[in-house]
Amino acid sequence: MKLLGLIFRDYENFICNQIFNFSDEYIVNYDWNETITINKNPEYIANFYGENITNITAIIGINGVGKTSLLNFLGFKFSERKEFLSKYEYFIIYELDESIFIEFNNHSSKIKQIIFNDITIRIDDGLLIGSTRSLFFKKQGDEYSIVDKYPQGNINYFFKKYYQYSFNENDDFVDTLFGNKLITRKLFSTPSDYNTIRAFRFLKVNDFINDNKILKYRVSHWSFENLQTLLVEKNIYEESIIELINDFSNNKKNYVLSRFINQIVAFFINLMLILKEVYHFWNKDIEKILLSQIKKYLTFDLNIIQINDLNLEINDSSNFLKAYFKREPTKIDEYNNYQITDFINFSLETIQFLWNASEQIEINNNSFILDCAPEHIVITDFLKSYQKILNCNTTNPNGIIIFTENNLFINLHELSSTGEESLIRLLAQLIELISTAEIGNHIILIDEIDESFHPSWSSRIIQLLTLCCSYFADFENPLYKNPTFQFIISTHSPFILSDIKNRNVLYLEEKLGKVTTKQINTFSKNIQRIVYESMEINDIYGSFAQSKLNKIINILNQQTISPIVIEKIKIEIQNINEPIIRDKLNQMVSEKVSSSDKKIESIISNLSNEERELLKSKL
Repeated sequence: MKLLGLIFRDYENFICNQIFNFSDEYIVNYDWNETITINKNPEYIANFYGENITNITAIIGINGVGKTSLLNFLGFKFSERKEFLSKYEYFIIYELDESIFIEFNNHSSKIKQIIFNDITIRIDDGLLIGSTRSLFFKKQGDEYSIVDKYPQGNINYFFKKYYQYSFNENDDFVDTLFGNKLITRKLFSTPSDYNTIRAFRFLKVNDFINDNKILKYRVSHWSFENLQTLLVEKNIYEESIIELINDFSNNKKNYVLSRFINQIVAFFINLMLILKEVYHFWNKDIEKILLSQIKKYLTFDLNIIQINDLNLEINDSSNFLKAYFKREPTKIDEYNNYQITDFINFSLETIQFLWNASEQIEINNNSFILDCAPEHIVITDFLKSYQKILNCNTTNPNGIIIFTENNLFINLHELSSTGEESLIRLLAQLIELISTAEIGNHIILIDEIDESFHPSWSSRIIQLLTLCCSYFADFENPLYKNPTFQFIISTHSPFILSDIKNRNVLYLEEKLGKVTTKQINTFSKNIQRIVYESMEINDIYGSFAQSKLNKIINILNQQTISPIVIEKIKIEIQNINEPIIRDKLNQMVSEKVSSSDKKIESIISNLSNEERELLKSKL
């Protein structure tokens, strides 16, 4: 559902009798008496930002005027508003297929009608009176009726920042309205390494980040020494395995290949631990199978084995283990059997792809250092395979998450700082949302979207959002339902405002202790005009610079100025980088000096000969 508007009768005695429109497709009005009007905007332009973005609204105003409070109110869960905000009067209005969904907390306004697209919906006395309630007005032909069944789909709020009201809300992310799971709330969390790398590459391709920037990751795994210790601690070993590991770790031949075999052995040992300690499935049969696989790799002749040989051996191992788990009648149900075979398949595939990328990586004792910035096909294949492993981390029917990130046999750790963490993190979080989004309209709340961004980036943020919402949509996924996204952001950037469609900039202003709002038009407007007219900044200089200029002018306007002060002022004037102001001040200095010279000449001309000679002797 699309968020159309928010009507505040009162909020914290700070925002009173204000209407906030969040979609220029409709215009929401309220006469503050009996009628709410919601009509189509005749000037509405569909798909202005592309098919995947329903709207982008920007909230502006000075610090402390309530931008963050407004975003938080929108994203508060229904249960939070009901528990903590029940004394405030408001109406939140959503639209879906020309039907209207209204959440309200109203004690004083006796609404008698809602006019939607020129159709009058009569409201019975007391229907829109109550504490934190909701009603669904469904369109049926040319009439509207209240139905108990709520609309399909979700209202999804995603936060860059969120200020939690209650301690018990942290894990309760699904909001329930009268038994219907309708509103979900998710916080922007730390993005996966995979999507961080995708974001970095995307920013490089689109010239946000210089070509010379790199993004190195460490692919770490257990060392042979750690594996020996682990096997003994878990009591899943044979003496021969310990001896083989010890011999192999001391083998100095073919260093690169030995590191990859180390990784393969680490995977099999990790699989043994998962089966034994997580699935609680362990017997002599599976122990024998996995130990034999470990022996096979530890007895390779490093002098003769080639890359193709290792790939073939890995394929054989993968096929053998997958076949075993598919046919083995175990305590593990069919769902988990396939989860195990997927994990085996994707894990060994990942090692193969990493092995194929060995020429692009640095290798040391227990890790590989991988530059993920370039678009090498082998690195791309490795990352895709790594993502498949992460996707094995699903919840089975018993509610158990098997392959947690700690259970993976490799881990990625970012090594390099590029200086663009904020932008990369924001984009990576959006990629995770967009690529996994379910059907419906997803409302994304981003407070201070331009925080820490250079103006050159701010001028491209809206373009970045539009590209991101189409480029990272998972169109190849048969389950993908073409979701849409509605952004509500706060900003201080005139560059961002110049990209916001008309009627979608909400200017908050405090007057006499109350916040008022007005819609302003800034699309394609000159940046300086936005600053002076839309952001109401009257000064063209910083306050400190302006005080310096005024001080210089005040001194130059004095009747007399000492030569020392004149010289100091000359130096300060040369620091002024506005040519017109600098030239004018230099002119004032010249006139002041010229005036002083004339006075001196007049004095000298009136001196006697003796006085002149005395003056010369002292020069």
